[in-house]
Amino acid sequence: MKIAGIDPGISGGIVVLDGEGKIESKNVMPVMTLKGKKTRRVIDIQELADLLSSLDVNMCFLEKVTAMPGNGNVSMFTFGYGCGLLEMGLAAFKVPYTLVPPQTWCKVMHQGISKDIDAKQRSLMVFKRGYPNIDLRASKRCSTVHSGLLDALLIAEYGRRSFVVNQADLKAC
Repeated sequence: MKIAGIDPGISGGIVVLDGEGKIESKNVMPVMTLKGKKTRRVIDIQELADLLSSLDVNMCFLEKVTAMPGNGNVSMFTFGYGCGLLEMGLAAFKVPYTLVPPQTWCKVMHQGISKDIDAKQRSLMVFKRGYPNIDLRASKRCSTVHSGLLDALLIAEYGRRSFVVNQADLKAC
C-alpha cells in the first residue's frame, strides 16, 4: 500500500509513504522562474504532470486550502491556480485522492502537543519524533527542513493512518 500527501503551493511538496510509514519518495513542488518586468516563480506544469502521472499510490491526500484574509489578490489567485492544477492533474491521471483541511490533519498529527506552540513548530516536533533520521531539506545546501515537504509528510502520515483504519473496517464487514 502506498499513500501520498501533497502540500500545495509554490513552496509545497509531495511525499509518498509505504504501508509501514516509510518514505518512498519526496519531491518539492516543481517550479520555474519567469523573468520579465518582475521575476517570479511559478509551478512548472510539465514537471508537475510528469510527477503526478508517475504516482503509483492507493490514495492521495491533498491539503484542502482556502483564501486567507490579509493575503494579496495576486498571491491568492496564484495559490488557487496551483491548487487547481494539482487537483486537475490527480483527476486526469486517475490518481485516487481526497481533500483534507489543515485543521483535520493537524488535529490528529499534533495530538498531545500544547496548542500554545506555533503550528509549524508542532509539526517539526512530530517530524523529529517520528522520523529522526530523515532529511527533509530541499537540497544539501539548505540548513533547515523544507516546510512543504514537512507538511506533505505529515499529510501523508495522516492519510496512511486514516486509510489503513478505513480499509480494515471495510474488510471486517
